[in-house]
Amino acid sequence: MATANLKLTFGAMYIGCVISVCFSGIAALQAYIYFRQYRNRDSRRTKSMVLSAWALDVVHTVFICQGIWHYLVLNWGNLGELDHLTWTVGMSIAITGLITVLVHMFYAMRVWRLSKHNAWITGLIVILACVRLGSALKISRLRLKHFSSFISDFRWLFTFGLALSALIDVIITGTLCYYLRSSVTGYSSIDDIIHRIILYTINNGLFTCLASLIDMVCAASMPHNFLFLSLHFIIAKCYVNSLLSSLNSRDALRDREENGSFPMQVHVAVDTGTQSHPRIMLRRQQVRV
Repeated sequence: MATANLKLTFGAMYIGCVISVCFSGIAALQAYIYFRQYRNRDSRRTKSMVLSAWALDVVHTVFICQGIWHYLVLNWGNLGELDHLTWTVGMSIAITGLITVLVHMFYAMRVWRLSKHNAWITGLIVILACVRLGSALKISRLRLKHFSSFISDFRWLFTFGLALSALIDVIITGTLCYYLRSSVTGYSSIDDIIHRIILYTINNGLFTCLASLIDMVCAASMPHNFLFLSLHFIIAKCYVNSLLSSLNSRDALRDREENGSFPMQVHVAVDTGTQSHPRIMLRRQQVRV
């Protein structure tokens, strides 16, 4: 690694860190909006989940920034240090796994409620998410000292975790879209709302799934540069922003109705602690999802 192309190794890592910090700022803004709008409306469990995801995102940002500081400032010009795998970079992989499983569990709860307690599909999502977390924790516990050792011996475990993340995203998105589509009523106003929720669901799932797939391809095809590592920095931010945008977009449909887009008042309730399962209802001119 000492003779590796610095543009594609630590240059790529630096760019990934910069983009991650930008995404982390967006996540912080979304967290602020969430607690300002929903702190008195959502359950304690949901608020704790959001706070945990945001706190993990902050720790993740600190770790990757410390890694960049170690390589590009403290050891500037020290080519012998380029192959050293600092512990903060290794721990960032574990934190990404924690963020990923937290977001997947949130969506698993949505699947559980929307499917009227379908234990098979929900259980599959939970099991795959736990395996994904196990692969990330396993990598962080290896305490490898060199990037070359990680690439040669454990790249398969890294790509395996990314493949699982993409698979879980596909399962969650497909399941939610299926059950939402089955709730179509035949009333154009309600169906427009359902279709818009489906679109939001696809966008959130596609965002995180593509990020994981691109990172997996880079890790498999270009193991001797750090494009895959820089993308992995960004993946954690994608999941945090997906979670927060999903929660913060609940009032968007109602706002569209207030502006005259729909003839009915829309209330979107997705808080995992308020109902046994979500349902689409027409009651007192309200559509409840």
